[in-house]
Amino acid sequence: MKLLFVSSTCSKKKYNYVYSIRNSRKLDPSQNFFSLVVTGLIKNSNVNLTCLTALPVSRSTTNIKYFKNEKECTNNNLTYKYLGFCNGKFLRYITLSISTIISTIKWIYRNRKDHNKALICDPLVFMCSKPARILCSLFNIMTFAIVTDIPSLSTNMKLKKSRIRKLLEGCFESYSDKDVRKYDGYIFLTESMNELINLDNKTYMIMEGIVDLSQCNKIQVNSNQKAIKIVMYAGGVYEKYGIKNLVEAFKLINIPNTELHIYGDGAFVKELGEIYKIYNRIRYMGILPTDEIVKRYSFPSKTVEYMASGTPLLTTRLAGIPDEYNNYLFWFEKEDVESMADKIIEVLSLSEDELNKFGQRARDFVLN
Repeated sequence: MKLLFVSSTCSKKKYNYVYSIRNSRKLDPSQNFFSLVVTGLIKNSNVNLTCLTALPVSRSTTNIKYFKNEKECTNNNLTYKYLGFCNGKFLRYITLSISTIISTIKWIYRNRKDHNKALICDPLVFMCSKPARILCSLFNIMTFAIVTDIPSLSTNMKLKKSRIRKLLEGCFESYSDKDVRKYDGYIFLTESMNELINLDNKTYMIMEGIVDLSQCNKIQVNSNQKAIKIVMYAGGVYEKYGIKNLVEAFKLINIPNTELHIYGDGAFVKELGEIYKIYNRIRYMGILPTDEIVKRYSFPSKTVEYMASGTPLLTTRLAGIPDEYNNYLFWFEKEDVESMADKIIEVLSLSEDELNKFGQRARDFVLN
C-alpha cells in the first residue's frame, strides 16, 4: 500500500537540525506524536510511506530565509520529502502550498498504476494538507485526517495578538474548521472530537494516545528511597493551562523535602523566576527534548505515555478520558488552589511502595 503523509514531522536527524537553528529552543509536541505514528506505519512491510513535510520553522523562529526541497530515505519503505519554501511572513504559506501541489502531483503520477493508496494528513498544517486533500480527491484517492486538535482551539491558546492578527486568524480558523470536515475518514483522540467534526458519520476510529514500546522496555520503576520527592510538570507554561494554580497550590504544601520542577516554555516563565526567589522549592528547569525528559523522569507528553512510564499521574478530569482509566489515575476533583494543594499532599503522603505499585498498575494497563 502506498501512503502519502502530509504533516510537519521530520526524521530525528532533521528535527535535531531544526532545533539547532531556532532562535529560541521551543519544542513541537506534534513531532513526538506523529513520528511514533510513522514508526508504527512502517512496521507493516506492505506499507510504502512518503512523508511530505513542512519544516516546523517560521520567520519568528529562524533567520534563514530560504529552504530548498530535500529528500531523505531512512529505509526501503520510508521517504521524507521536505518541502522548499521562502521563509517570509506570508510567503511561507504561499510557497509551501505551491510546493505541496507539485510534490503531490508527482506522487500521484508516480503511483498511478497502484490502486491501493491513500492520503493521511495533519489538518493543522493547513497550507499543505488542503491542497494535498483536494488533489487526491480529484483522483479518487481516499483521504484521512489525524485530528489532534481543533484548528480554532489550537491557536486560541497562544500569546496575546494584535486586533488585525486576531481578525485574520479568526477568518483562517473558521475556514480551517470547515475544511477539516471534508476528509473521507478520521482518527480522533476523543469521542467528543468525532461529535464536533464528523457531522456526516464518516468512517472513524479513536486513538487515545500512542506509546513508544522501545522506550517503555528501557524504563525501570525505581523503588529506591529518595531524599527528595519531585512533582514534575512538562508542557506549555501558560496560565491558561492551569500552571499558576499548580504553583499556588504547591506553595501551600509543607511536606519536607518536596520540590516542584517545571519544564517547558510559555508566558508564565518570567513569573516563575520571581517565584523561585521566594519559594526555592518551585524550580523552573527550562526546555528539554522529549527523549531527555524520558531519560530524567520517564515523562513523555501524553496521558498514556505518562502512564506507560510507571510514574503515578495526577491529572484533571477531562471529558475525553474514558472511564476505564479511572482506577489508574489520581484525579484533581476540583481545580481551585486549596483543593489542588490537598490532593497533592494526599498523593505525596503515600509510601514509596504504594506509589510504585500504583504506577506499575497504570503501566501494565496501558501496555496490555
